[in-house]
Amino acid sequence: MHTGSALHETGNDFDFALALNRDLFAIKKQGASNFTEVHILSAAHTYQQFILNIPTVLGPTDNTWEFALAANRDLFAIKKQGGASNFTEVHILSAASTYQQFILNIVPTALHPTDNTWTFALAKNRDLFAIKTQGGGTNSTELHVLSAVSNYQEFILQEGTALHPTDVNWEFAVAANRDVFAIKKQGGATNSTEVHVLSALSNYKQFILQEGTALHPTDINWGFAITAGRDLFAIKKMNTGSNSTEIHIIDIQ
Repeated sequence: MHTGSALHETGNDFDFALALNRDLFAIKKQGASNFTEVHILSAAHTYQQFILNIPTVLGPTDNTWEFALAANRDLFAIKKQGGASNFTEVHILSAASTYQQFILNIVPTALHPTDNTWTFALAKNRDLFAIKTQGGGTNSTELHVLSAVSNYQEFILQEGTALHPTDVNWEFAVAANRDVFAIKKQGGATNSTEVHVLSALSNYKQFILQEGTALHPTDINWGFAITAGRDLFAIKKMNTGSNSTEIHIIDIQ
């Protein structure tokens, strides 16, 4: 798929998350409502219609926040630093309440405050993957997994991986089987956007896929997710030919 959407071009004030049915959640961090807003583009309508446009109960957010989507469409808001607790915090907005209620709010995790060398992804069972891209003790991209069962008070994994330290040219996603997809936007040997998959079975010490894709090298105007079928979901936010946020879905099998 290559298509424009019903959403105008977007920038750093938007984050994106993908539902299991491929609906696209566009999270506007600071909107006219003075709250963080949720705008959902319908996969069934090829992203030409919204099925929800609503302010949430969460106030305006900034680049110290990241967002992730649970299997039941609850929205995880991760506060990396600057919160009241002096830890990385988890705030969960309930899908059942149309994001008007928290089911977990201002919960300090076992993880210290984090910065732009950290990024986050959510496993199917709601464990939180905290990915340390550089500056860790292992001289690799590191995984620190916080357990949902412990209410994010305990780590169940803290490991270096087979992937070298990474930077802003990389994005990450966690598959249903907990494989970690590392998407290299540019600078690889293949002159394309590349996919490098770290195997959960090897405790992230081995790659099961390292290849270029049909997508040219990309930059900060692009965001990425992995579909339930392990296709690459590429979101072009700015400088698009359609004057909209564009959706590009690439088969990487």
